[in-house]
Amino acid sequence: MFLLYVTEMFNSIHLMAWSATVALGAALAALLVWLRWRARNLRLLELAARVPGPPALPLLGNALLFMAKPNEQLKLVADIIAKYGEYVRFWLGPELNIVVSNPEDIKLILTSNKVTKKGPVYNFMIPMIGTGILTGGEHWRHCRKTVTPSYNKKAVAAFARVFNAEGADLARRLCARDANSFDVFPEVVNATTQCVCQTLMGLTKDDSMNLTNLDYVVSNTRRMYSFFFAKMTKWWLQVPLIYWITGAQKVEDTMIKDFRILIKDIVDKRKNALARNEGTEEEVRGIVDRLILNGDLSEQEIRNQTLALFTTSQEAGAKIASAVLLYLAHLPEWQDKVYNEILERLGPEDDFITDEHIKSLQYLDMVYKEVLRCMSIAAMIQRTVEEEITINSGKITLPVGTS
Repeated sequence: MFLLYVTEMFNSIHLMAWSATVALGAALAALLVWLRWRARNLRLLELAARVPGPPALPLLGNALLFMAKPNEQLKLVADIIAKYGEYVRFWLGPELNIVVSNPEDIKLILTSNKVTKKGPVYNFMIPMIGTGILTGGEHWRHCRKTVTPSYNKKAVAAFARVFNAEGADLARRLCARDANSFDVFPEVVNATTQCVCQTLMGLTKDDSMNLTNLDYVVSNTRRMYSFFFAKMTKWWLQVPLIYWITGAQKVEDTMIKDFRILIKDIVDKRKNALARNEGTEEEVRGIVDRLILNGDLSEQEIRNQTLALFTTSQEAGAKIASAVLLYLAHLPEWQDKVYNEILERLGPEDDFITDEHIKSLQYLDMVYKEVLRCMSIAAMIQRTVEEEITINSGKITLPVGTS
């Protein structure tokens, strides 16, 4: 019995010593990695030290600060800005992040050719929509240049026929509601989806009404982007095994498959139309036609860009329009101003509305801009610095690699 006790005690001591040795070895290895990283990033650390921000821990940085619920993330950033000012530095592990909230410097960064690379958070969208206009990558500038003409003044004027028809149809459906309170978003998103299909996608009304999986994509677009945001803000979902165990990977794979069925149908319809010489003149051509006729993009790249622009256009447009209606419903005095202005500028009849008419509606424009200010579609935009750039009147230099 005594011998057994001694043996067990010896084994326990041996195990504790082995565990301590492993732990010490891991700590030393981590320390060496950290010291080596600091030695290689002296310039980054030097410039980062000039920007105010919360104290950071070795290796972790400020990661623990952001271990909060997704709906609390933006409030955390807002609190940090309130405490440290318009320029704030924080670390997520070895990644330096600098929040810039000064409007002039935001404009400088977004228009500089030194900061054109999309930030790492966009990588979470790549499994669904690939690289391109929304997520960055090798060809995103080329893709943007290809589709930009579809947003010019002449193209928008040509699209006015669709906007008027779908807007009138939406108004009729909303007026037919007999409830005092209801969710306008489903009706609005159906209208914006038809607008996008018949303009940017280049489809006819008949084609857009007979797309495979259209209803599924419209009803699940918000869910898709919620998945992206969850992976951005919940670190444990970034571990592939955990993501698979929770069932999220299976759901994401199903959505990818079903979304791509719709996009293939859109692209195939436009390819068949172009083969029959049923395209439009170049100045008012839709984005799908431009991507197809470009000649430099693979089939998958065409579909990826189509998916990105389809989901961001119909979903974002619906959110903004719904928010405008929400504001007008809750602000009756402004509802009266907008209503009376429409009667004064456009008259009581349902005449064709042009871009010039829209520009004359100043009260509506004010409500629209207030919606964008208070309920922004993208609260933050992330870019990665590729070449040092100075901001804050030369007081701050953003180092290469900063997001």
